[in-house]
Amino acid sequence: MDDERNSNCEPYHLEFFFFQPIDICDLLVILSLVLAVKTLLEQELEVKVRVQEAKYHLKNLVEDRKTLSLELRHLKNSNPPTKKRITTDGDGSPKEVNISIIKLTDEINDRNVQIATLQSEIQEAENDKFKGCSIKERIDHNNDKSTVKDLKNNYVEAIKEKDSSEMKVKSLQNQHESNLVDLQQKYESKISFLLKQLQNGSEEEESPVPNGVRGAHNTFFVPDTLDVLDNDPDYHPDSSMEFDTPYMKVT
Repeated sequence: MDDERNSNCEPYHLEFFFFQPIDICDLLVILSLVLAVKTLLEQELEVKVRVQEAKYHLKNLVEDRKTLSLELRHLKNSNPPTKKRITTDGDGSPKEVNISIIKLTDEINDRNVQIATLQSEIQEAENDKFKGCSIKERIDHNNDKSTVKDLKNNYVEAIKEKDSSEMKVKSLQNQHESNLVDLQQKYESKISFLLKQLQNGSEEEESPVPNGVRGAHNTFFVPDTLDVLDNDPDYHPDSSMEFDTPYMKVT
């Protein structure tokens, strides 16, 4: 039975993502998401606390205004208020009652201004543009803002690199032109030197050559007399061979 149960049941493995190797880029993405969620939660908590405090103060102001309104109504009806905030001197003359009415009216107006301000702040906080959005949508919105910021920074860096590249290209062009000028000057100097050498060589060729000397390639020694040939045992004047001796026959 145990073997059959084990054969029908596949083993269940618990795998946690932190047991697996994580690429550094994935880890940075996870950390950025965690920081984004933490920031959003802190902002949302701060807004909720501020709204609750505003509602608490608003409730107190409304109650205070209600009490002031009751006192004002009793004063106008010449009846003693249920809860006196301002007492009158003497027997409550009309002058003192009018002064109390004016002060109560001013206090009520102040309360109205404070209540209107708090109501506006609460309404603005509750009508936040992110109200009803999920955490993912908020993170996507923040990521888009971060992407736009990164694109702007990349654009500024690209402009700087472009300017730097243009300066380098201009410097290389100037250096190239300077090298061309130097090469041209060296080439002209060599050409001038070779022309001078050719001119000197042509002047040497035009100079007169001594008698008996023609050129290095066709210069031969010719004896002045034929005594040497006569005394040479190998020389035969009647021989059909022209070159029986080391001496050439000059015609």
